Amino acid sequence: MGPVSWFLLAWLTLAAASAAAVPPEEEQAPKAAERSNEEPADRPPTFAEVVTVTAKPLLEEVQLTPWAGTTVVVGQEQIRDANAWDLGSALRKVPGVVMARYNVVGSYGGADGGAIFIRGQGSSRPGAELSVLMDGIPRFVGVWTHPLLDLVNPSMAQQLEVHRNPEPVLLGNMAFAAVNLKPKEATAGQGQTRFVGAAGRWSTGVGLVEHGGRVAGLSYFVQAERRRSDGHRNNAAGEVDHAFLHLKQSLGTSWQLRLLADVSEGWAEDPGPVGGPPRGVVPRFLVKDTFGVATLEHSHGPLEGSLKVYAQNGDIHWRQWDGSRRHAFVTFTDFVSRGVRWQERWRGPQGLSVAFGVDYDQYGGATQERRPTSTFTFSRTLLTNTSAYVLVGTSWGEKVQVEPSAGLRLLDSRQFGGEWGGQAGVVVSFGASRLYLRASRGFNLPGLYTAVFFRRWNQPRSFEELEPERMEHWEGGYQWRRDAFSLTLSLFDEKVSHALRFRAIPPPPIFVNVGSYRVRGGELFLQWQPLPQWALTGAYSIMDPDPETVPNAPKWSGALGVTWTPTDWLRFSVDGLRMARRMVLNPRYSSSGPWVPAFTTLNGMVALRLYSSAGRSWELFLSGENVTGERFYYQPNYPGPSRQWMGGISARL
Repeated sequence: MGPVSWFLLAWLTLAAASAAAVPPEEEQAPKAAERSNEEPADRPPTFAEVVTVTAKPLLEEVQLTPWAGTTVVVGQEQIRDANAWDLGSALRKVPGVVMARYNVVGSYGGADGGAIFIRGQGSSRPGAELSVLMDGIPRFVGVWTHPLLDLVNPSMAQQLEVHRNPEPVLLGNMAFAAVNLKPKEATAGQGQTRFVGAAGRWSTGVGLVEHGGRVAGLSYFVQAERRRSDGHRNNAAGEVDHAFLHLKQSLGTSWQLRLLADVSEGWAEDPGPVGGPPRGVVPRFLVKDTFGVATLEHSHGPLEGSLKVYAQNGDIHWRQWDGSRRHAFVTFTDFVSRGVRWQERWRGPQGLSVAFGVDYDQYGGATQERRPTSTFTFSRTLLTNTSAYVLVGTSWGEKVQVEPSAGLRLLDSRQFGGEWGGQAGVVVSFGASRLYLRASRGFNLPGLYTAVFFRRWNQPRSFEELEPERMEHWEGGYQWRRDAFSLTLSLFDEKVSHALRFRAIPPPPIFVNVGSYRVRGGELFLQWQPLPQWALTGAYSIMDPDPETVPNAPKWSGALGVTWTPTDWLRFSVDGLRMARRMVLNPRYSSSGPWVPAFTTLNGMVALRLYSSAGRSWELFLSGENVTGERFYYQPNYPGPSRQWMGGISARL
């Protein structure tokens, strides 16, 4: 039997054994409770997107997990009030997160024209220390390893989960930081069809339609979206299209099957730096991608788990201009990823909790560079990783509750050998206060891009001698939550070693594990709702990178947001962001680079509800970004948009 068969056999055996060990009366009681909370069968099925007067600005909450980690959650309300149609816009005001872009619509994935960075992680391209996941599955270019933002649209998200600390046990490879998109699905109580149409400056247009429902135990959610803009500069146009499907079928009282599929296509132009030399063509990056996940879930008393089978296939057409040789050339990439993710969670007596699982992943593809004078071809190659992990936690105490936890992941790579990651932490809770401390060791395997470059340098097998990049992480903090106020303070220390760097001298050119850097800092989150109609969020981040040239790690940044709903039919949302200057470079190839200056942006939205009854509503909105016209830069000589306006209508039918 192959890996999939072994995983399925072991999983079914454990699930059946757990079900047999649970007395019938203990098993049925919670199920009856669940059924009592379900909506009547004739209630119109709808989405889990609720418009309330208590919507919080910037972010929904900062969650402190039982494993002594923190997760920043950005919900649908925050995405809506920010008028965020791409991942960078949805996360731009989360402290520690930096975004880069060339275009109003579309992410230029061939460089830093469409990227996010968390505490400085994610700056190395090709490759990435940062994962972008969809339903817990990494979504990235298998050849070049980094994520592409046009493939993960926040309109599909029930929530965005931002892991600013490494997750070496539950997420494993390429997870010094991570963003996970939890997909939307049809739920009860909120309407059935939603439509959004909007237009704005620079011929920017957005159209979205989604529909959900239930038929005989099957719930379904479908969505289609299109965005396009001419851009705020010449040669800065872009377009994104995607179609999304999420099905959920109940298989009795304890089993459930989910199917998720997304087809995305996007392109973006590179307008070039202001005042740059003339080019013979406008560089353009186009990506097409199909992504699917089949998930079989179960819940049997204290044991619940899932088996995910996934596949991703895509291709890239990247047109570029070589200024030194004065000719255009094109890079074609076919990329793929596929695998199986099995996970179980067991809740034992006296607060004992165990999570364990096995991951089997393959990723890679082929690439070809065509120039007028030559053609370089890298044939289809796949990297294979198999890993197993376990994470154990417990708790004791009443007035003072102590929750220690520890976990380990062991990985075997067919190309790079064995590696391990681990973590240990403790959470202490008393009254409204919680203290936490966590230490972890993360790893990031060399990507297939190293094989591509070594092949170009006539060293086809040398890439297998490279070691994983490694991170040692410490974090501690305090959280206080009561009624309408919450505060979260965290201090962290992250040290990266064995980072991959390009070395050209002495020849031949190679990648070597010689890079090292350290980022220490702290983050503060405040959320306060003094009245039902008012909600405020403040957040602040400080970082001390060593060396100072660690890219995309500004020494400080702060954000403030206010939401005001004076009546049921009128809503205001205002937010501002202030960020210190930061170094911008690709550390794979450079030892020093340019700085972009500090900036401040102010954004806002006003929404007017024209009609609302029985789950149906019509709403007009006007959104403004950088309304003060601040001149700022994501990259050197790549100015950001000035005074971007968009107005539209959102309807639930």
